[in-house]
Amino acid sequence: MSAVIERPVFQDEQLNFTPSALVNKRLPRYIFFAGDVVTERRKYDFKDGDRAAGGEESPSRCLWRVKGYVRRGRITPVEIGPEWHSKEELAEADVQTALNAGQVTISPKGQPEFYGTDVLPGDEIAAITAPDDANNGIARGIVELTPLIGREWVHDSVLGTDATIYRLQQFFFPAYPALPATLRELQGLINAASGGVKGFESRDLEIINEQMNNSCEDFRMWGTSFVEGENQQIASRVGVGGFTYKYSDIAKVLMKQLEIQPLTISELKEKATGLDKDSIAQIAATVAAVMGQNDRKPAVFGLDDLKEMVKNNPEAMKEIFANVAPHEAVGVEPRRGPGRPRLNSEG
Repeated sequence: MSAVIERPVFQDEQLNFTPSALVNKRLPRYIFFAGDVVTERRKYDFKDGDRAAGGEESPSRCLWRVKGYVRRGRITPVEIGPEWHSKEELAEADVQTALNAGQVTISPKGQPEFYGTDVLPGDEIAAITAPDDANNGIARGIVELTPLIGREWVHDSVLGTDATIYRLQQFFFPAYPALPATLRELQGLINAASGGVKGFESRDLEIINEQMNNSCEDFRMWGTSFVEGENQQIASRVGVGGFTYKYSDIAKVLMKQLEIQPLTISELKEKATGLDKDSIAQIAATVAAVMGQNDRKPAVFGLDDLKEMVKNNPEAMKEIFANVAPHEAVGVEPRRGPGRPRLNSEG
C-alpha cells in the first residue's frame, strides 16, 4: 500500500499582514526619541531652544512642523509634507495636481516656479525609524507610537502645540520641556507615570509606555556600542607612538547621557592587549626571569611558550615587553656582560 503524495499548492496572492489602520499611508503618525546625538558645536551654531534640548536632525519632508528636528523626549508628529520640483521634473498631471492644491512657489515675476508633490507618512516612517547601518545595524532609538496613528494634529495657538498631545506629553514628563540630563532619569519618569489622560484608553497608555521604554533601551544599546567602538579605536594607539585618537564630539554627548566614564590609561592598555594589568605583570616578571637566567639553568618559561600565548595579539606582545625589567625579577640575578643574554629556547 503506497501513500498518496499530494501536489503542493502555491498561493496566487501575497497575504496582507498589515493592520487596517496602516493601509492608508496618508494618515498622521507620531514618533518618540529618548536620546540626543547633536553635538555641542551644532547646538551652538543654531542657538535655538529645540536643538539646545537635544535630539536628532532628520531630512524627512514629513517633519515640516518641527523643522526636521526630532527633539529629545518630545512626542513628534509625522505628517504629509511637500517635496519641491521644477516643472521639467514632473509629469503634466503632477504639475496640474500641485496647481490645484496650491502647492506652488511663486517667482518674483509672479509665475509658478516650483511644484510640490506629497510625501506620505506611511512611506517615510520606515526610514525615520530605521537602524543605523554605520553602527552594527543597531536601532538608534526613534520609535513609532502606534496608538496615535491617524490622530490629526489640531494646533492650539495659545499653547503653540496640539492640546491633546500636550496633555499626553505632560503625563509622562510633568515638568516638560525641562527634562533630566541622563537616560536613566528620563526612563525613570516614563515608568513613574500613573493615572490617566483624557482622550486615551488605559491600554493605549500602556502601549505608549512600552514603546517609549523601547526607545530608551535601543538608544542605550546603540550609544554603548558607539562609545565601545571609540574605546577600541583609542586603545589601538596606546603605546604605539605617532598619531592618537580621541573621543568624538558625539561620543562625549552620549557618555553624559549614559553615565559612561572615559577609560583610564590602564583600562585602555587592557583593551589593547586583551590582558589585564595583573596578567601583564605576571608574564612580564616571568619573561624577566627567563632573560636573566644563566644559560646552564633551566628556563622557567620558554620564549616559544610566550610567543604561542601572544602570537595572535601583537599589541599584547608590545605591552608585555614594555613591562619587562630583568633587574626587577625577584630572586634572579641578571646576566652581565656584552651583548644580549641568550635564551634557553635559542639553544
